[in-house]
Amino acid sequence: MHALLLLGSNQGDAYALLQSAISSLSAEMALIEQGSVYQTAAWGFEGPPFLNQVIEVRFKGSAHALLATCLAIEVQHGRVRNPAVEGYESRSMDIDILLIANEVVDSETLKVPHPRMLERRFVMLPLAEKWSSWTHPLKNQHIAALFLACKDEIDVDLWENLNTFKA
Repeated sequence: MHALLLLGSNQGDAYALLQSAISSLSAEMALIEQGSVYQTAAWGFEGPPFLNQVIEVRFKGSAHALLATCLAIEVQHGRVRNPAVEGYESRSMDIDILLIANEVVDSETLKVPHPRMLERRFVMLPLAEKWSSWTHPLKNQHIAALFLACKDEIDVDLWENLNTFKA
């Protein structure tokens, strides 16, 4: 199955963590395409800015097996989930499954398409960069149109154009 993943980090050397996570993912599945790296302010909490990147992978297994692989790679890259924190917090690595081709997954542990992706410019801009013709299976619209409809106004900057990144 083809899947689009969003990787994000705002701790330590975020760029190195993204690259390392992509390398780890590549050992478990085929890496098809990488999008550009973007920087945004923390969304939903106060914290250092994030680096985010969308990648396309081909995975031989179920959606839940893909989730298990992503969660294991998050832990390998220092992710610690604090059950005492309600909402969002800084993280060394976050890997979200955005889309799996035209599949819809609705279970207690996994929802695909990602249920909040359409509300987040830091997701939609990197996604629209190379995958604008993908169709959201619940909205039956292309990513390009859904990106234009996104009302989030957070600044999303191409990281390569920024001179500094402070984590």
